[in-house]
Amino acid sequence: MAESSNLFPSGIYNLDCTYLADKIARYAGEVQMSVSSNVAFVNEFDMARLQQYLTDIDKAVAYINDQPQLDLPESHPMVHAIQPFPVMRDME
Repeated sequence: MAESSNLFPSGIYNLDCTYLADKIARYAGEVQMSVSSNVAFVNEFDMARLQQYLTDIDKAVAYINDQPQLDLPESHPMVHAIQPFPVMRDME
């Protein structure tokens, strides 16, 4: 079997997982581009932004859990594309 360097799939079947995966990938890219991304400390602005990202993800999970299960028989075996997770930058 061929080895794949990509740990993340290009698509998934579940709409809720698609929503969360895209949100997490977007926030991961934002964190990597922050001022504190390649230094030994996190400044207060980046920490506040990170806390907001985590709160938003928690709210998204709560929203998904509060929704009724979807009945989508016409689109059941459909793969939904997700944003690729950002490549980790070299921090040195």
